[in-house]
Amino acid sequence: MSAAIDSIDSLLFSVSRALCTPFAVFVQIQGCVICLLLAAGWAGAAYVRNREIRQMKKCMKDGNHFSFLSHDIRDLEHSKQIKLPGVTVVMPLKGFGEHNLHNWRTQLTSLYGGPLEFLFIVDRTEDPAYHAVSRLLLDFKDDVDARIIVAGPSTTCSQKIHNQLVGVEKMHKDSKYVLFLDDDVRLHPGSVGALTAEMIKNPEIFIQTGYPLDLPSGSLGSYCIYEYHMPCSMGFATGGRTFFLWGGCMMMHADDFRTDKHGVVTQLSDGGYSDDMTLAAISGAHKRLITSPPVAVFPHPLASDLTFSRYWNYLRKQTFVLESYTTTINWIMNRALFFVHFYLSWGFVSPYIMAIFHVAAALRFHFKYNIAEEHILNPNGLRLVSCLVICTTIELLSMWNLTRVEVRLCNMLSPEAPPLSLSAYNWGLVFVAMVVDNFLYPISAIRSHFSQSINWSGIRYHLRNGKIHKIDRTMEKGKKFSDLAAKRLYGRKAQSKISILGTLSRSLANWRQPKKYDASLVKYDDPISYGVTFLDTGGDFKLLDKFLKEHSCFSTSSSSSRKTDIDWKKFAPKVDAYNNVIAKAIAQGTGQTVKGIFILSNAYTNQVQNGGNMLSNQAMEEKNGISRTTTITNEINKSNGSTKENGINKSLKRCNKPLSFSLFVLNL
Repeated sequence: MSAAIDSIDSLLFSVSRALCTPFAVFVQIQGCVICLLLAAGWAGAAYVRNREIRQMKKCMKDGNHFSFLSHDIRDLEHSKQIKLPGVTVVMPLKGFGEHNLHNWRTQLTSLYGGPLEFLFIVDRTEDPAYHAVSRLLLDFKDDVDARIIVAGPSTTCSQKIHNQLVGVEKMHKDSKYVLFLDDDVRLHPGSVGALTAEMIKNPEIFIQTGYPLDLPSGSLGSYCIYEYHMPCSMGFATGGRTFFLWGGCMMMHADDFRTDKHGVVTQLSDGGYSDDMTLAAISGAHKRLITSPPVAVFPHPLASDLTFSRYWNYLRKQTFVLESYTTTINWIMNRALFFVHFYLSWGFVSPYIMAIFHVAAALRFHFKYNIAEEHILNPNGLRLVSCLVICTTIELLSMWNLTRVEVRLCNMLSPEAPPLSLSAYNWGLVFVAMVVDNFLYPISAIRSHFSQSINWSGIRYHLRNGKIHKIDRTMEKGKKFSDLAAKRLYGRKAQSKISILGTLSRSLANWRQPKKYDASLVKYDDPISYGVTFLDTGGDFKLLDKFLKEHSCFSTSSSSSRKTDIDWKKFAPKVDAYNNVIAKAIAQGTGQTVKGIFILSNAYTNQVQNGGNMLSNQAMEEKNGISRTTTITNEINKSNGSTKENGINKSLKRCNKPLSFSLFVLNL
């Protein structure tokens, strides 16, 4: 036994010495350099995002408490809002997952003052997404311009591209811009407005894009996806021009599709597999501009049960896009990306593998007291390990800082939403995910290169000469769930097994529930929040306040009456025409904003009050001869520019769940 251990020790020391040769030292120093380059890239991205945060804070300090919508509050004037161009939002759907409903609500209740049209595209009515969206649109019936379209199966391109092209065919003829969104994009209230403002400011922009901020669910697979996206996030945090494109968020000129400019429709429909890679290739070939505004970062919660096998299939899809191309130059660029990513991935992992041998040899040397020859252990091995530890720490700190800044930015851009927290990230798993993801990427890329086929949402695509030439729809034999969002792709939900003990425990828990609800027992996501706006017609609200406090979890924030000469009708030309969509959105507990009306949570109540104070001062200045008028739009403009003249909150829904009221009284 002792001889076997001695032979293992001898082998371990030999390997450690071999890893101190000039070539091995170069590999390990190269790994340290890669870590520092990643840290520098993330530091630059954090600077760009943090600059936007500082700008928003400065605007708030100057009195603009709606800076999460626009840095210049004058852009929210009613006279400017009614002139905004029409936007069609096209969302190709496949399956239905745990986060889809909330994501769709954030899109439907986007705070954009211009005509806004939503097109949900599915391939067939049997898709679970079709029924989910149909029920959702019933809640917003006649209040938003949204419809669901059945595109049918694709035959010459990927199903996603086919759905997108059908969407642009069906979009409103007056739409100036088209925004492609994935169903896992969670928009901020002002996202559509921010993207549109940049398109108006610079007509030369070909595509505007953004990037997701992954919210890992706790599994190793979710952290691997987070780690995979983080290096790519550098290219999207430029605050302007970029060469990268994310298919989850792309805003383009609608006329580019109507006229097939640069062959966008032709190249997408003719064997196109990846929408973003194809459009990026077109942009590069014709020297067109792609930009990514600093506010275009979107929370992306990953599935709570995201397994490692689903991560692997997702990685396969990401590496498979490098096998698709449209031109020879595009093929050369993809081959270059293939080899560079291949080299850097294993160049990043190799030093950690070498470090294991150095540390193991040092530990054995320390505990092997009978060894007198110190030359058998090269001390340079531990020096290299120390250098790698320092560089890795710097890299993780830079990644942590960028994530912290993006979390903070997302919270500021969506002040009404549940705040994101950095405490949910496990940085030990992040480090493990970095090593695992970079180790598996070259393996996945090699497999994609030799297989030339991929299963995407239950559909298998086969490539030939960079284009799709065959599509197999193996619905019955294929997988039932997607990769990231645990979306059910086909069929009905399988009934879970019910145990007697589980039934008894749930019954006991329900039996022990208190009969009356106390405010301390209500969690943020459990109740449905109602927001009510009253016109002050001289009535007394004290009796209503007393009743609600006694019979509900009630909070109030009312603006005090002011005896001023402010003409509120001037600041809000149609304050009596608030659309019922806000009532329905609040009744469904979305916590989102609707065009020109701010959700009546504490965050928005405070901001509306602050904004009211500012408007009061501006009105008094104007009365004293200072020409300065600011109007906060409250009109919901549909695609035809009309506003539905309904009473305030007529259609607030009753609910048998515990209620949490947030009341804002607008005194006119």
